[in-house]
Amino acid sequence: MEFPQTPLGIVILNACPQRTLRETRAIILSEAGYYPASAGTAEEATCLARSVICSAAIICHSFKPDERRLIQRRIEKVVPATKIIQLKSWGNNDPLVLLSSIKEAIGEA
Repeated sequence: MEFPQTPLGIVILNACPQRTLRETRAIILSEAGYYPASAGTAEEATCLARSVICSAAIICHSFKPDERRLIQRRIEKVVPATKIIQLKSWGNNDPLVLLSSIKEAIGEA
């Protein structure tokens, strides 16, 4: 599958506790021209948010609800300008819908 290229230098935080899903999203992001910064835990996501300037953060539906809220609060506290994308278990699992959500969040749409 070919994805439209984006300008270089846009880092997307990709937080997902499921390794296979996280790696698949990282490939999709990379092929679309983004730089994925992937995290498997809330702690990893927080560390990445502190050390890398991310334009957007994808928070996977497979985290428990309290973990999703915790990740979002931490990112918003550390880097308030980061756009948060909370994924649902349906809809934005489609690569094109995911990329469209990112573009809309960061103002590329």
